Amino acid sequence: MQPSDAPCKVLFHDRGLVEETVRLVAPALADQLDFDTATTLDKEHLTIEGRARLQDRIVRVEKKTSKLRNGRRPYVLVLFEFQSSVDADMVW
Repeated sequence: MQPSDAPCKVLFHDRGLVEETVRLVAPALADQLDFDTATTLDKEHLTIEGRARLQDRIVRVEKKTSKLRNGRRPYVLVLFEFQSSVDADMVW
């Protein structure tokens, strides 16, 4: 972990900051989400090439809409990736 990553990861563990960030970037979507259900998920996954990858923060937030056939509410995954150094390929 890069030294500058640690404070960001702590800050974005807070539901309020997650909500404020989503409202800033996607206000219409934020109105559809129940931020009381925000849960941090396991950050490790495999890339298409099969390499292990760790994300900085992934948050699962349920939508306020009615339940699906399986009784659960649909949800949105919000990915936060903190850039600790200059990387021209970050957007990819």
